Amino acid sequence: MKSITKSLGTLAYPALAALVLSLGAAGASADDAEVLTLDIKSQQAGSALMELAGSSGVQILVSDEAGADVEVEGLTGEYKFDDALAALLTDTSLAYEYTSDNVVLVQQAQAQPQESGQLEEVEAPDETASVEEREDPLELSQQTVTGSRLLGGDPSARVFSFTAEDIARRGVSNLEDFFRRMAWHQASLNSQTSNANSIHTNDARYSRDSVLPGNGLGVSALNLRGLGWENTLVLMNGRRLAGTGGIEDDFVNLLDVPLAAIERVDVQLDGSSAVYGSDALGGVVNFITKKDYQGLSATYRRSYSSTDADSDNANITAGYGWGSGNITAIATHSTSEPINNAKTGWTTLDFRPLFGPEFDFRDFLSGQPGVVCVLGPPRQWNPAYPPSYRCPGSYDPVQRAFLTTYHQLPASHSGAGATADDFVTWRGNYATPSPVPLDELPPQNGQERENMGLVLSMEQYLTDDLRLFADVKWNTSENYQEFSRRMSGNALLVPASNAYNPFGAPVQVRYAPVHEFETGLLPVQYDWSESENRTIAVGGFWNIADSHVLEVEANRTKSWRNTRGYRATGTRGALDSTAEAFYAALSSPDPARALNPFGNGTAQGSAFAEFLTDGGLGADLPYEGVTETRQYRLSVSGNTFDLWGAGPIVYVIGAEYQQSIIYYSQDNTNTDLEGIDETLNWLLGSTFWVGQERPTRDTGALFTELSIPLIGPDMNIPLADSLNLTLQMRYDRYETQGVSDGLETPQIMIRYYYWDPFAAEIRHTVRSWPNRILNPSQVHTAKVTDSSPRIGIYYKPTPTVTWRMSWQRSFNAPNWRDQFSPREPFPPSVFASNSFRRIVDPYDPDGPTEITRDLGVTQVTQNYTPDIDAEHLDNWSASLEWAPEILPGLRLSLDWRKAEYTDRIARSTLWIYDNPEWLLGLDEIAVRDERGNLQQVIHRNINISADYNEMFDAKVEYQVDTRWGLFMPQIGYSRYLDDYRKIVEDSPEISNVGELGGPNVYQWSASLGWEWNSWSAFVYMKYTPSYVDPQFLYCNPNHLAMEGTRCTEVWEYASQDISSLTTVDMTVTYQMDNGLRIRAGGTNILDREAPLAISRSSSQLPQPYDASRWDAKGQVLFLELNWEFGADD
Repeated sequence: MKSITKSLGTLAYPALAALVLSLGAAGASADDAEVLTLDIKSQQAGSALMELAGSSGVQILVSDEAGADVEVEGLTGEYKFDDALAALLTDTSLAYEYTSDNVVLVQQAQAQPQESGQLEEVEAPDETASVEEREDPLELSQQTVTGSRLLGGDPSARVFSFTAEDIARRGVSNLEDFFRRMAWHQASLNSQTSNANSIHTNDARYSRDSVLPGNGLGVSALNLRGLGWENTLVLMNGRRLAGTGGIEDDFVNLLDVPLAAIERVDVQLDGSSAVYGSDALGGVVNFITKKDYQGLSATYRRSYSSTDADSDNANITAGYGWGSGNITAIATHSTSEPINNAKTGWTTLDFRPLFGPEFDFRDFLSGQPGVVCVLGPPRQWNPAYPPSYRCPGSYDPVQRAFLTTYHQLPASHSGAGATADDFVTWRGNYATPSPVPLDELPPQNGQERENMGLVLSMEQYLTDDLRLFADVKWNTSENYQEFSRRMSGNALLVPASNAYNPFGAPVQVRYAPVHEFETGLLPVQYDWSESENRTIAVGGFWNIADSHVLEVEANRTKSWRNTRGYRATGTRGALDSTAEAFYAALSSPDPARALNPFGNGTAQGSAFAEFLTDGGLGADLPYEGVTETRQYRLSVSGNTFDLWGAGPIVYVIGAEYQQSIIYYSQDNTNTDLEGIDETLNWLLGSTFWVGQERPTRDTGALFTELSIPLIGPDMNIPLADSLNLTLQMRYDRYETQGVSDGLETPQIMIRYYYWDPFAAEIRHTVRSWPNRILNPSQVHTAKVTDSSPRIGIYYKPTPTVTWRMSWQRSFNAPNWRDQFSPREPFPPSVFASNSFRRIVDPYDPDGPTEITRDLGVTQVTQNYTPDIDAEHLDNWSASLEWAPEILPGLRLSLDWRKAEYTDRIARSTLWIYDNPEWLLGLDEIAVRDERGNLQQVIHRNINISADYNEMFDAKVEYQVDTRWGLFMPQIGYSRYLDDYRKIVEDSPEISNVGELGGPNVYQWSASLGWEWNSWSAFVYMKYTPSYVDPQFLYCNPNHLAMEGTRCTEVWEYASQDISSLTTVDMTVTYQMDNGLRIRAGGTNILDREAPLAISRSSSQLPQPYDASRWDAKGQVLFLELNWEFGADD
């Protein structure tokens, strides 16, 4: 902390010197001669005036009664600033006046306005009078811009703004649904994919949390340009929100942002690290909340889904203003139902009718009745370990597979009174069809969700120039999803004494208690999560000499997330409180008491309900995660001198301090192990990963921005109507603490318990066990410092053409898990070719050599890389906007952007098997002897050579006003020009554009809007092209033997083309004179079904649709009512 403060102080002196010079400069005037090309849609006055300020460079201050509750008509075409301002305010109760040469105040008219909309001349207020003595003190709204802290914004920044009305016209019920329709957002982590055990997506190559801790239920993340959710910065009113609780990638859960509180959404796709810091590499999304509202309004919406994912949304907005301040509050409540998988068309795991003979995903080794094998004699390889109980079998050279003899009763048999002869017997493996396969799939996707939230905004003027503010956001949600009727640990070791065991010997039975779940004998299995978010921001603005603003703010935001799951399980640890009764029932000779895993579930012993355990296995263990960010910022901004008549130089300079804390804990106690003389230590959550209970990162930053007008319209330079240069620079210093090699593992003696089906009792072995103890003296501090510069150019060759170009160099410091871990490398295992892949070492001193088991090469996993480098990214962008004079209302926009990483941090395990020839040349991966022979492979995070992303967007808009209303057609096209990564400099490019798990090659969108009197209607179409799954099927020997197989080679992938998709959304709105607004419509109104695909995004069971591209809610129709009670017009 002291070193950060010292660095900030050292760099603050030149900054303060520049500030003194700036404050001494004269204010500049607004250039009314410049002709602006505008396309401002009908919206609330505050948002429309913000767009005009951004286009003109003039600071527009809006009074509280004028910002959010007054609608203005749109404005399209070429205007001088004063003409545009007057046109916007025509037929409203608003008027404007210049409070200084380059600052305009818009407020309720104090006198009868002139035709131009400008205020009649009024006597200047007495500067010596107090606030209490004045009848009409100035009440100025806070202005929020995105991608810059400059007053009026950065003209060179390409920011896309969507008002609340823009979003509502699309018919969506939440922000996740809205962003799914944007071509530049890759919906890889959404509410329909997040509860998978693993996330197989492009950004998961780099994510530290590719497997979400706990379960991912109720989580959705923004992923701009496919650069990763960890590189998309989400703000609210220009300030940070806490990421999802306990997730190191620190992404904001989109489902926790209330749509009803949003006035507009700003999106900057070019990255904005020079303004906000390193986590804005991929882009910025800024949610601007409603403020300065006067009155009361209520909204209710009911949505009906063709797949039962119905939802209800209700909210109330209330606002009140007084002479020197105002307060606005929005309370929201929403509920939604999960997706019924059966209604998506997913009713079976037998996909053979869809894809061919290889695609039967039913389970042949478990079921109801249970699949039985008679256990062979136990093998105890080491007396310190429990013996191995396995189904005996032998290798079949014809099928090239290990085969075992299995038995299963017919589907109609209860198991009561069965003999061994009643069983159907076959010899096979996991791919050999059983008599009664298990065809049990998850009943739900998504979640049953309840969400409540409150957003509060307050402003108070102490003087005309000093304003204080406070913003509060609170949100809580609860999520629930039913799990499939399968059983964890379903391989039961049943003794010969069991009343239903007819084999006279111990057996293994893989059983799925489907009937018991259906009849309620077993409670429903489920996943559950709960989250809460709190954010409070306070601060103040002090206007200095009419042209400068001092801003001070503090922001604290915190997120909690808890998850758990309930599972039935067929195993018990000896230390489990139910173990004794469970194994007694499993061994019981009494049919009334004994567990019966042999039949169809209709003859079950009374003890069967004891299968249920609290907690479950794997990702469903109880989990609690916390993320907290504290941020403090001081800045001065304003206008300085006009160099040569082109306009005033606008500046901002400031300092920032931020502290981030992310940690989690997860129940991981093992009920099979017990310390004999000492208690076993279990290191959990963040403590386990980085050696600290509350990992903390401290960030100190200095930043500055300059907007320099170089050419103005009055200079009359051919093909140079105006030219503006923006310079931005941010210096960041990161300090992160963690433990490296600080885990001590003294050996202690333990009892290792296990169930012996031959003896029908719980036994144990005694062995030594490494007891994990952290050494606090091993705590280290990692420091990373660097700067993020940006250069932007705003150029208008003519009043109708606008060019924007920018370059930005950014960096991203390594995270906790990149740099720290107290854990030693995982125990070694064999690294060699196997039946699934052939691994060749091209760097062997004897030439390319296949790595076989007899070479003795081992592999270990190391959680961190001590000398890993920071990532660096160059962002390039260019955009063109043209509004031709010959066709008023037409607007063309072209956008190009490129991101080029060096030293991107990635996980080597993603490529080591498929691309060993490149990774085995890295010293941090391959350990060799003096001769060069490969000895060991270390799986760890590495810096790869390059990651490249390039996109292009084009859009044509047109507005034409007719006697039948205003028509607004629009068409858009987006394309990934390239997207690849390179492991090392000389390696080939690896791309997944147009593939499952990657972005679409291109996307078309089109819309048609219509407004006439109190009516409006909008239709939106989105088309995504076909794409390919290059790893659709991994061919094995069983596949080659099938008639009609697509496989031609064993252990090779077969690909599958996935068809295109076109969806249509529509809304119709009617506004009544009494304040009631009725809106109806739907998304996917043509009910387009999912293109056939296979993705494993629901607990690893394959589902026949790609939930990252097709919304499994199907067709959603809705009705929405909104009533304004006494709101100001």
